[in-house]
Amino acid sequence: MILIQEGTVHDGHGNIAVMDIALQDGKILDVGKALSYQNAEIINADGCHVFPGFVSAISVWGIMGPGWTDDDKTEGSSPITPQMDVTYAFDQDCMNFQKAYLYGVTTACVTPQPTNVLCGQAALYKTAGRTPHGMLVREKAAMVASVSDGVKKTFTKRGVAPMTHMGIFSLLKEQLEKARHYDPQKNGHDESCEALLPVLSGKTPLLVNCCTKAEAEAILALLSSYKEIRVVLSGAYGITDATPGVNEGRVSVLMGDHTESFLSHNAATQFDAIIPMMEAGKPIAISCGGDDITSGRESLLWNALHWIRHGLSVERALSCITSVPAEILGVSDRVGSIAPGMDADLSIWTANPFVTYEARVKHVFLSGNDVYTKEVHPSCW
Repeated sequence: MILIQEGTVHDGHGNIAVMDIALQDGKILDVGKALSYQNAEIINADGCHVFPGFVSAISVWGIMGPGWTDDDKTEGSSPITPQMDVTYAFDQDCMNFQKAYLYGVTTACVTPQPTNVLCGQAALYKTAGRTPHGMLVREKAAMVASVSDGVKKTFTKRGVAPMTHMGIFSLLKEQLEKARHYDPQKNGHDESCEALLPVLSGKTPLLVNCCTKAEAEAILALLSSYKEIRVVLSGAYGITDATPGVNEGRVSVLMGDHTESFLSHNAATQFDAIIPMMEAGKPIAISCGGDDITSGRESLLWNALHWIRHGLSVERALSCITSVPAEILGVSDRVGSIAPGMDADLSIWTANPFVTYEARVKHVFLSGNDVYTKEVHPSCW
């Protein structure tokens, strides 16, 4: 039993109050005033700020490295690989190497790199642990697709289709239609079609990487005839309040990295059009993922600060890296907010890092374990 006392608690849904938080068996047991438990380990958070564990909505952590070698980010043998499953590429050492938890990131959606038309299936993991299964939050959390230049670059080098947007959309349409009319009794077993069936029924969201306004509107037009598909635009630098379905909340968005100066599309973001939608509660999250890699462990917080500098309110920015991505990715029952019954994933800071650069991490709890203290005092586990 751990009892965090007198911290300024930000619950991930816009609520702030000085509260106590009780942690037990990897879960949040209670949140309230003047909590008391016998034999509890007491952590004095007076004057500190307590946040839900941050959720990285797009990441290749865990399939890149350790170090900068042995990458397992993409299956480049074909542009159509929906049957690929990131859980078979995930390595706990690769994730632990990133130490994303040092900046409060406790959950990451690990996705194949968006360089195929249909890239494969994403999964959510905790950012520290001993085994892949022990770190897994949800498998097959999303199907990843891409209509961006990353696909063109990959296959132009090989001199094979698709080398244009025409080719990308043609292949995507062809595969969706094949899966729509798939009948294993007539056609025989087809792994790629089987993998797409949960997408076509709306059980699994389709996370589509798109960078420009033209790419976003083209993919939404193509998918308009598939009424059950739950579309999530990632990257999405070119969206506006006129992008079909976004302002109405029917289409979710994972905004791409704005801290990487070498990304050519992020300067096109229309903050004045997107921020009012965020403030209104539309499902638009902030991420630190791009076409190629995921930025470092501090980049998710930096991206939130970037949006704050453009006018997004502090608590909404927090929601956009906690409760909002958790809801979009279907894990809001476990992570993304501070409430009884949730996973005991949270960080304690000396001040509010969304307000001042003087804030420093004191504790990071991941499933009830203080992984930050472990980092300060290294051990073999």
